[in-house]
Amino acid sequence: AVRAIHKESGWRGFYQGYTAQVFRDLPFFMVMFATYEALQDAYAAKFLTVKDRNGKVIQRKDATIAANAAIGAAAGAFAGAITNPFDVIRTQATLRTWGGKSWWSNCNSLSLMSQIFAEQGTRGLMAG
Repeated sequence: AVRAIHKESGWRGFYQGYTAQVFRDLPFFMVMFATYEALQDAYAAKFLTVKDRNGKVIQRKDATIAANAAIGAAAGAFAGAITNPFDVIRTQATLRTWGGKSWWSNCNSLSLMSQIFAEQGTRGLMAG
């Protein structure tokens, strides 16, 4: 496989789809961590804090493993839904060839997004 990739695409073939992967992963993790923190704060405020009559927090309990897992799952699902078009582009960038040439030989991730949208519409960007 290594020889075939190098013969067909050169050294760039080993990095096909890398830019699209970075543009998928950075927004995903930014959304996921921000969502996780917001959900964790909301959960703690609602279920894990004990306040006195004046509303001052006098005790904060730790969340259970199950609660942390559920919060993490919700944050990951939300981030995945938001950044799914970037995942589609990354997958297409890695797999697509036109006329024997890799797509990156004459375009970038943004033009690939436009191409997918033109071919398949919004459903194409949300596939997967």
